[in-house]
Amino acid sequence: MKKQIIWSWSKNRKIAFIFFGGTIIVVFLIPILGYINSWKWVGMVTYQYDSSLNPIGVEGIKTFWDWLNLLIIPFVLALAGVWFTHVQSETELEIAA
Repeated sequence: MKKQIIWSWSKNRKIAFIFFGGTIIVVFLIPILGYINSWKWVGMVTYQYDSSLNPIGVEGIKTFWDWLNLLIIPFVLALAGVWFTHVQSETELEIAA
């Protein structure tokens, strides 16, 4: 039983490492490429400003950063759920032992 739990955890650890590693690469790679290639949707381009320092022609544009701000809350909630489940299962294993 314990051997199966260890194997399952190592398999899940590899999947989590690949997922989080890929996510970190994407989060850092997109802004860098967006800055180099001047992609407007990334939000890292130089805008022209009018006399009252408002950007010209960017009304309603959703940038990469806007979408990241939108997705951070579900990500944190999912991470909290995974952590809580892990702690709960560890506690149950300690009680059973």
